[in-house]
Amino acid sequence: MQQFIPIASTQTLTESRAEILNNDRTIMSCNSGTSFPTTHLEIGMFCFRTDLNQIFELRSLAPAWVLIADLNKTYTNKEYVDAQVATKVSLSDIATAPTANKILKLDANGQLPASITGNAATATTATTALAVAWSGIAGKPATFIPPFATRTTVGGIIAGSGLSINGSGILSADVPAIPSHGYRMFLYSGTFTVPEGVEEVWLSMCGGGGGGKQGHYVNEGTSHSGGGGGGAHAILAQNTTVTPGDVITITVGAGGNAASAGGTSSFGPYVSCAGGGGATGTSDGGNAGGPGGSPGTTGEASGSVGTGGGCIFGQGSGKPTVDAGGFGAGGAGGGSNGAAGSKGSRGFVLIQW
Repeated sequence: MQQFIPIASTQTLTESRAEILNNDRTIMSCNSGTSFPTTHLEIGMFCFRTDLNQIFELRSLAPAWVLIADLNKTYTNKEYVDAQVATKVSLSDIATAPTANKILKLDANGQLPASITGNAATATTATTALAVAWSGIAGKPATFIPPFATRTTVGGIIAGSGLSINGSGILSADVPAIPSHGYRMFLYSGTFTVPEGVEEVWLSMCGGGGGGKQGHYVNEGTSHSGGGGGGAHAILAQNTTVTPGDVITITVGAGGNAASAGGTSSFGPYVSCAGGGGATGTSDGGNAGGPGGSPGTTGEASGSVGTGGGCIFGQGSGKPTVDAGGFGAGGAGGGSNGAAGSKGSRGFVLIQW
């Protein structure tokens, strides 16, 4: 039906032209048919495609017609239509738990569901401590890129970039050495490897005891018994700094034979203990004992003998037929009629950490 636009008696034709043109545009914007119009286009105009049963809006004079309503659809759910790309998001597509082809919805606390699997993720540097719980990664390792600037505690294990985890737990981690405690006793020379994590040891040791001097026969009825061997130098629980992994040579001093000095015991270049001196003789009277040993006495055929010098780890011998006991003690001097002196006892090295 033809439409007429009334003009007020107070308006001139020129004054009413704007209203007429606006009504013309309104009429032109209401188009329908089996194709889009190509003339008299106005941005914002609508076109109802009778062949598609859909309504479109003109967004640019390119032209760009955008679907805004599909009359073929029965709306059972509230829908949000993105008119720019003609894609739809339905409430039925929103899930509260990980579901294939669904959009994940935050919970009442604004957080994602507790369990999310099968997805790779990246994150920027966190300014606060984070607790990361793994429920299994299907046997695949987890890699942190870049490596942590500072060490992170994972289940009580301090680890850095060398951390490797799978679904069964921690595969490997750079774990700092934990110092162990123990001891090694050396009665013979050998080597000692400083355990990992050990930087200080306590040493107890002594050298070998000196040997006693042989008795000296002068003539019938007159003889000199031998002097006792000297006791060795000793230390008890002396601390020494070491380096983990170092191999240190250990020397254990032997006990001195008759009139011979005992051997020196040592812990590498760090600590050493000299052995006791061997007993020496004189042309007159008893033979002098080594350092720590008592001299022999002038006597008859059965005169007394020099007693070996003692050590904190052993007592010197008082009999020429008995070697010194313990560690680092001197042997006794020989008796009358030229009897041989006894041997000093050996040293030892004890390492504790």
